Amino acid sequence: MNDASMSFAEQKFEDALELHQRGDLAGAEKTYRAVVECQPDNPNAAYLLGKVKGMRGDTAEAIAWFRKACALRPHNADFVLALANALHQAGACDEAAAQYKNVLALKPDSAEAYVRLGDLFRVLGNFDAAARSYRFAIRYDARNYHAFTNFGNILRMDGRYTEALEYYRQALRVKPDFPKALNNLALCLTDQGDLDEAERTYRHAIKLQPGFAELRSNLLFCLCYRPGYDYRALFDEHCEFGRKLGVAESKRYHTWNITRDPDRRLRLGYVSPDFRTHSVAYFIESLLAHHDPQEFEVVCYSHVEFEDETTARFKKHAQRWHRTCGMSDDELAAAVHRDGIDILVDLAGHTGGNRLVAFSYKPSPLQFTYLGCADAQGEDEYYTEKLFRLDGCFLCYTPPRDAPDAARARDGGAQIMLGSFNTLSKLNPQVIALWSQILHAIPGARLLLKRRALNDPGTRDRIVALFESNGIDRGRLELLDHVETTHDHLALYNRIDICLDTFPYNGTTTTCEALWMGVAVVTLAGAHHAQRVSLSILHALGIEELVARSHEEYIERVCSLAADRGRLGEFRSTMRDRMAKSPLCDARGFTRRFEAALRGAWRAWCSQ
Repeated sequence: MNDASMSFAEQKFEDALELHQRGDLAGAEKTYRAVVECQPDNPNAAYLLGKVKGMRGDTAEAIAWFRKACALRPHNADFVLALANALHQAGACDEAAAQYKNVLALKPDSAEAYVRLGDLFRVLGNFDAAARSYRFAIRYDARNYHAFTNFGNILRMDGRYTEALEYYRQALRVKPDFPKALNNLALCLTDQGDLDEAERTYRHAIKLQPGFAELRSNLLFCLCYRPGYDYRALFDEHCEFGRKLGVAESKRYHTWNITRDPDRRLRLGYVSPDFRTHSVAYFIESLLAHHDPQEFEVVCYSHVEFEDETTARFKKHAQRWHRTCGMSDDELAAAVHRDGIDILVDLAGHTGGNRLVAFSYKPSPLQFTYLGCADAQGEDEYYTEKLFRLDGCFLCYTPPRDAPDAARARDGGAQIMLGSFNTLSKLNPQVIALWSQILHAIPGARLLLKRRALNDPGTRDRIVALFESNGIDRGRLELLDHVETTHDHLALYNRIDICLDTFPYNGTTTTCEALWMGVAVVTLAGAHHAQRVSLSILHALGIEELVARSHEEYIERVCSLAADRGRLGEFRSTMRDRMAKSPLCDARGFTRRFEAALRGAWRAWCSQ
């Protein structure tokens, strides 16, 4: 190469760097290409061109340029790391793992490589390997806040909340304005039931990153657990989510490639992160399995990161299946629009993994959110959209396939065992105070609580302290951690005489499980939303005698049942058959009613 061409290439490279630093990616790409045309063996130009292509969303071409840079300079750890990251993003997990290991062979103290390798192991479900990788990252870089945060996530998944909190806080000592760590810290506090501190943490994080959708969803879900939180204020908070996160009108779809025929077969799309072994799955499966294929084509958009045998079962109920992990909201919306979905149904609300922002693009002419709401008449003022109510019950329960038999009623001489398997975020101080009054009112009665993390010292001590502040000795409490199998989990209900429901956020799966195992569930019904779920379930079974309308009535109903061993025995012996014959488990009938609601909404839209 002559001096003139060398000078030209060097100048172009400097120009490309300047454009790159200014954020002019199109200009930088064009100029880097001019460099590699003059200098095909320039590894830096190939590497940076790969960076630009990745930033512009062309992962495949980014990989090609990173491969070229690595071929030209195979011992450059930065080049190999970039290739590994791009392969990881493209879902080529095996090759990405191999390249991360190549980075570590070249640079054994690369904290970034260890973090990314840990992320990859986590995606593959190898949590022990992920934890080891994060530990190495922290060893080599004690200020790597990503490593602290991601290791905290592994600990949280394992129910080790006290340790997880410390790792999140360590990340925040390094980077106090890191919204991801704040979000996960608040999630962990919610898991422990510390709702006050969780809310403060969420609101602080939102000030730092107002457009973080997951953060705002988590705050809204946290507020639903708060006793006494003003419902109008809660409505306003939900509206704020729409204002801040919903896309502009100019970005929404206003036309759809579909036919306005009120009676034709409809293409029905379901969006969920819970097509897996999860409590929500008990209420989705019956619906998917019983749709009339002559009337509806079912398309599932699954945001399930770790698929399992339940996922495989769900796939058999869908005519088409799309995995949405890694898809942005606009990409998901475009896919739904391209698929010609007539009616799109959200099955997550503001729970983890939801894709509500994608719905704001309006990729389908009709969109619903379903599951988890049991609103009374007159609640329409708290919604910006039309409410559809289903006769019988708002959901359909699919009993676990491996449920053990319900035990016979416990001997009359045995001490009464009360119980709750609800999430700790529902065990607020008001709930614990009321349950403590019941324990005081029933001499010798004990309370069995089961939930992941009750083996965690900080979490357990917090729960015990709340009961002790209400005069209940820890000897009257039995705290159990997570058990591995559904069979063993359900078998624990055979030790319980009466289940105590939580408020203001009722149980759903826990209520159905207890009843399926023949255990009476006493609930305190409220006025709104999740405060009425157990009421709806018990109404469907015709046993509203278990529904209380005040704290005093709640105590009276539990005490009355505790004194009536015959009634408890009747529940044990008859409840499963009663449920199986009730609207709560009538999968075919429920699905027909659900389909009728969808068809009615569709016909109304067609007539517009």
